[in-house]
Amino acid sequence: MQRMLAGISHRRLNIPGRRFAVLAAAHIIFGFANALLRLSGQGNDPSTAFVLALCGRTGLSLSTMSLIVYGLYFVVQFSADRSLVGIGTFINWVFVGILTDACYALYNRCLVLPEAPAWRLGAAGISILLFSLAASMYQTASLGVSPYDSLSIILSRKTRLPYVACRVLTDTLSVLLCLLLGGVAGVGTLICAVGLGPIIAFFNRAVSRKLTGDD
Repeated sequence: MQRMLAGISHRRLNIPGRRFAVLAAAHIIFGFANALLRLSGQGNDPSTAFVLALCGRTGLSLSTMSLIVYGLYFVVQFSADRSLVGIGTFINWVFVGILTDACYALYNRCLVLPEAPAWRLGAAGISILLFSLAASMYQTASLGVSPYDSLSIILSRKTRLPYVACRVLTDTLSVLLCLLLGGVAGVGTLICAVGLGPIIAFFNRAVSRKLTGDD
């Protein structure tokens, strides 16, 4: 997170091809992780939970609604701080919803998840680990910030408030909007909202910086 606050897009990329591969792999993992968390019934990350709640109200697919909602976020991002915009911004905007929908359909066809709470919580735990790995890889690739992630960074830069406080604020607002719209917010949502930082930091050290050549 601190790397992003320092001005992620100003950094010179010494291995752009390698970084792009890490970025692409991160978004594929995002799709699998989001779909599995949705299948577990334990709630998605705050942003996806809000978008899914809108899907429930409108009947639109996650991929379509993500394009719309993230498009609105992008207007704010582009207007407030263009330094945060990069190829990763557009990949996240366009493909996360599509990949999540595709993986969710695949899971429903090929994977039967038992109803027992232990299985559901286990699936949620695996998906949160995958989500954290993907987030770490995407951030470490330093090729642009997603429209949703940019909101808390912009708020921090404009108000001088700590980034963590701004991130909790945007995530909490997303969860509240999800609940107001009749969406699902569960233990997975809560963990994603307040507990991903240490897991992402671990993957930064153990995996992502090695993949991008930063170590």
